[in-house]
Amino acid sequence: QKLPNLLARLHQDPSPEVVEVVVSVFQPIADRFLTALHRSAPHLSEAQLITRAMFMKGAMVHAMSDGLILASAMTEGRVSMDDPEELIEELVQFCTEGFRLHTPNSGPPAE
Repeated sequence: QKLPNLLARLHQDPSPEVVEVVVSVFQPIADRFLTALHRSAPHLSEAQLITRAMFMKGAMVHAMSDGLILASAMTEGRVSMDDPEELIEELVQFCTEGFRLHTPNSGPPAE
């Protein structure tokens, strides 16, 4: 549980020093990941691809952090972490559809 909490903290209050370290470590990985994503979603502009990747990362950090405890409480238990496999499936479906979605600023819909 320490890594998800660290990731959530980095996104909540990043210092310039932490940003520099994170960028130096993860930028090459992010570049490769965005290149692969672009092959899967060529209808998206670079800005759309990066924006949707940021949303995906945020959803993943939220799911890995204690955000689901609050979601469970606020929905009176209708959302829970009881079945991690189901949670992962929903997250993958949510992110997949986000990259597949055609918007007025993107090219033709993905197949």
